[in-house]
Amino acid sequence: MVVGVGRTLFHRLVQGMGSPREVFLAPRNELLRIQGIGDKVAGEIKSFDVDSAAERELRLAEKDGIQILTLESPEYSPLLKSIYDPPPILYIEGKPLNTISLPLAVVGTRTRLLNMESWSQKDFV
Repeated sequence: MVVGVGRTLFHRLVQGMGSPREVFLAPRNELLRIQGIGDKVAGEIKSFDVDSAAERELRLAEKDGIQILTLESPEYSPLLKSIYDPPPILYIEGKPLNTISLPLAVVGTRTRLLNMESWSQKDFV
């Protein structure tokens, strides 16, 4: 993830540039036209090594059995996609979402909570 770019700025950048790829290809002066992008964040975007970061993220996810979905993934939940500010990336552990009739998700953390893990294992798996 690019330092200084959260979900809101991500959506503004993609809307303004057309795609995540175009964000990284855009000249600095075009990035600065996006509301909320200043010199510091534009510099972070321009210096970000997207290929290395993506490769590292995919390698770690594969090692841990994590599925990564983007807004463009066919498996991305249409209901989640329809909210005002959907997460651009989902990290999914467990069964694919399209195989579960009533999925349960814990949103907002990058680390597992041990009590949540044991609770979900006991009650829902």
